[in-house]
Amino acid sequence: FFLNFVNFVKKAKKLDNDILVFPGQISIEEAKKLPKTVIFGGEFDLPKRDYLAFAETMKKTDRFVGLHMMPGVSHEYYYHFDQ
Repeated sequence: FFLNFVNFVKKAKKLDNDILVFPGQISIEEAKKLPKTVIFGGEFDLPKRDYLAFAETMKKTDRFVGLHMMPGVSHEYYYHFDQ
C-alpha cells in the first residue's frame, strides 16, 4: 500500500505545473497560442478560482471570447440536466 501511495504522490507532483490540469497557471505567452476561448463554470464550482485566473490571463490576449458563470450550480452541472 505504501509504495502505491508513494508512486501516486510522485505522479501527482508532475501535474502541479500542468496547464491542462490547472489552466489558471497559464502564461500570457502560452495563452496567445490557444484558439479563441469561451470559459464556462458554475457559481459554486470548486475550481472557480482557477478558471477565473484563466479568464484574467486570457483577457490579456486576443483569444478571449467570454466567461459565463452559471448561477446556483456546482461542478459538472451539465451532467444533471435530466434531474
